[in-house]
Amino acid sequence: MRKLGLLIFVLLLAGCAQSGEDGAESSRAAGQPDVDWHAALAGDEIFVEMTDPEGYYRVERVELVGPGGRTYKAHDVARETIRDRAGPYGGSAVGVGIGGGYVGGHGGVGIGLSFPLGGARPAPVVTRTTARIRLPDPRAYRRTFERWTIEVVLTDPAGATSYASIPAPTPKY
Repeated sequence: MRKLGLLIFVLLLAGCAQSGEDGAESSRAAGQPDVDWHAALAGDEIFVEMTDPEGYYRVERVELVGPGGRTYKAHDVARETIRDRAGPYGGSAVGVGIGGGYVGGHGGVGIGLSFPLGGARPAPVVTRTTARIRLPDPRAYRRTFERWTIEVVLTDPAGATSYASIPAPTPKY
């Protein structure tokens, strides 16, 4: 059992490691919309993945901003909505428990049964958006990457616009 736990831990770490030619960055943008992001550089493209765990925001635009302020739009933006059907929100469940004990010369056994009251709650929705941005000058980017950012424009269900600024990924030399 310990070996299985260790194997799962190692696989999770490997999944979080970079999977491209260059470094990967990920985090939650501080002070910005509640969206997780992951950015990685592979070859001459930057890949950006944004995950909204509540399915609240819609990513409208993803751009790479260079040191002089020039912007380069993502050439490929894909969105997917995922419903977590395996979680505790959908369907019903029944639980059975048996307990027993012996205290002060008296023993006892109990059997319990539990089930959800009311109907099943809707499954949570997760929205994932992936974008690809071609580097206009890969050599210049690798020399000045710390001066580049990724800008994301999001809208909420009411149509209000929010902005997130993500550091560009660090290249491996």
